[in-house]
Amino acid sequence: MHPRLRNALSKAIARGSYSMRWNVSNILHRMQVVIDTFLRYHGWRSGGPLLAYPASTGWGKGIPQTFGVIARVQKPELLMRPGDSVAPGHDDVRQVEEALAWVLYALFAYSDDLGLRHPAFW
Repeated sequence: MHPRLRNALSKAIARGSYSMRWNVSNILHRMQVVIDTFLRYHGWRSGGPLLAYPASTGWGKGIPQTFGVIARVQKPELLMRPGDSVAPGHDDVRQVEEALAWVLYALFAYSDDLGLRHPAFW
């Protein structure tokens, strides 16, 4: 991971973590800030043709409650390289969505292994 990205992510993860009163809303907001930091570094933003956002799963369903990340490519044309004449198909888009969601989730779940500050809420 590029040191500039690692530093930006660590700052986003740690910002306000020691004075924050943690609840689901605050955790989802802090996760969104980290997700946006990652996307911004790579020249993207969440909203419009690319959606990436945190989600809480299992709440009120009698299964383990946890947090996750959802990624959606709204416009497959985003994945086209210069010179491509055909937009990626549904399966290709789905693979990209799953991969991006996993990478964004890993920023939290594997923060220590990535050399990032550990999120206080994780």
